[in-house]
Amino acid sequence: MDENLVQARVIYLILHNLSDHDLLSSDPLTVAIEREDRPPIYPCARGFPGGPVDIGQLEWAEREGKFWFLLPIKTLWIELDDRKKRGKNIGAITWLLNQIASDAGFGLEFERYNDVRAR
Repeated sequence: MDENLVQARVIYLILHNLSDHDLLSSDPLTVAIEREDRPPIYPCARGFPGGPVDIGQLEWAEREGKFWFLLPIKTLWIELDDRKKRGKNIGAITWLLNQIASDAGFGLEFERYNDVRAR
């Protein structure tokens, strides 16, 4: 299966799952796709930092089976909302999602991406 298609489906699946568990932060800059030798992509910001997290672009990528940016994907960075994590089995959720990401050929980190350009 095409790597682009697999990764598009997996990234959507991961963010959709975290959204269903109400674990995503409201800050769209807490989701970043790090790429090799290219600037990161903030797929949930839709060009409007400060707005709510929007997985619409990732729904499009999953449906189309491709991304709107150049590959390869190195790591998907997601900072979860600490207040929303209380009382949930975060270890099991993150372990499973890490396995899925690894099988799709990229890393998954549950912390904010340190974008050196934003300093």
